[in-house]
Amino acid sequence: MKISKYLNRNKAIEYARMSWPELGYNSSMEPFYSWVINLIKKINNPKEINSIVEIGFGAGRILYELSKQFPNVKIQGLEFSSDMKKISEQILISKDIFAITEDQKIIGKKLENINLKDGVDIQNLNEVKSNQFDLTVCINVLDRIVNPKKATKELLRITKIEGYCIIVNAFDYEEKTPLKMQIDPISFENLLNDLNFKILTQKKSKLVKSLPKKPIRIFNEYGYVLQKK
Repeated sequence: MKISKYLNRNKAIEYARMSWPELGYNSSMEPFYSWVINLIKKINNPKEINSIVEIGFGAGRILYELSKQFPNVKIQGLEFSSDMKKISEQILISKDIFAITEDQKIIGKKLENINLKDGVDIQNLNEVKSNQFDLTVCINVLDRIVNPKKATKELLRITKIEGYCIIVNAFDYEEKTPLKMQIDPISFENLLNDLNFKILTQKKSKLVKSLPKKPIRIFNEYGYVLQKK
C-alpha cells in the first residue's frame, strides 16, 4: 500500500528530531507548531470537546499539545507507520506521559487518556465508528496520500454533528514526491463546502524548513478550523 514516503525507520527518526528540538535539531518547525496550536485555540466552544482523534500523529508533538490543552479528554492517536508509533511512545515516555511496566507494557502515567494505534489508513477508517469524535485533527497528511478526497470524506464521517475538525495541508512546496497533493486549495475548499464542513477559520502560513546538511525547503501551509453541519 502506497501511503507516504515517511515509512522507514530512518525517516521516522528524522521526522521525530524535526518535531522535538531536544532530540538533536535546532528545529525550524517551532513556528509551525505554534501556528497549529493557535488554530486549535480558535475552536468556539472548547468545553464541549469530550473526545479527540488525531490521524497521522507522526512523532506525537500535536498529541502532546492536545493533552495539555484538553487534560481531561480522551485522546485517540491513529497512525499508519509502526515506526512512528514506536518512536512516539518513547518520546511520550520521556515526557512522563507514558510509562513502561515491568512486563514491558506501555501505559498512561500522568495522562491515562491517550491511546495510540498504528496500521491505520486514513483513506479507509472502517474500524472507526461514524459520528464518534468531538474534535478530529489531521496535520500534513492529506498532502502525502493517494486519495485526499476520500480521506477528507472519512474525516467528516467520524466527526460528530456540530463537532470540529482541524486540517492542515501543504498544497505547494519545493520537495519532489510521487504523492504530491492531488488537489489545489480552491478545489479543496469547495470540497469542504460540498461535504457539509463549515469553514470557521482559514489561515495560510509560509513554513521554512532548515535541517543540517540539507537545502532549505519552503512550504505554503493552509490551516482550517471546520465544523460539521
